[in-house]
Amino acid sequence: MSARLRCKVLDSLAAYVPGALVLDVCAGSGAQGIEALSMGADRVVFVDLSPAALNLVKSNVDLCSPEPLDCVQLRRLSADRYLEDLALGLYAEDEHDLILFVSPPYGSSQEICEAACRAFPAIALPRSSATFLVLQHPPRLDFSLQDPAASEAIERRTYLAGDSQATIFRLEPGVDPAEHPADAGEEDDGLQVES
Repeated sequence: MSARLRCKVLDSLAAYVPGALVLDVCAGSGAQGIEALSMGADRVVFVDLSPAALNLVKSNVDLCSPEPLDCVQLRRLSADRYLEDLALGLYAEDEHDLILFVSPPYGSSQEICEAACRAFPAIALPRSSATFLVLQHPPRLDFSLQDPAASEAIERRTYLAGDSQATIFRLEPGVDPAEHPADAGEEDDGLQVES
């Protein structure tokens, strides 16, 4: 995710990041999770299948924090497997808001983003705290949730910057998405926002 797009996405989530559990799937360099840590996330789990990527994440976390961080976990798993396990309730406790970043390499972005969209209702609907899915993908792709129970309860926002797009799905128990509409049509530093 470009720095501009990451900044806009994290700004839009700023009220939820402090104290949140952040899951950075297809972590790459770990930029999203590390930024979330700097914004007060309670815990960040970096997930990547590549040992080289996880070593890079560890190096970047160490550069950003001179002291060891107990709030950081590294998991070597495929995105598909981790998302399936999340949907089964294996990793995410319900005490924190949950922000799930999925930033796959562009060559596999459609399959991994579709898997995240399939898993998200099972992850989000049983929770009693706010839950976000942030997909990073090429602008030519469009994603939606297929679960009818989720489609009315979940807000969707899209941010576009250059050749990269982020789609955010949000489910917050007790909050009607219609009462908190996305910033449709807003432009900010060349970023387009659609609902």
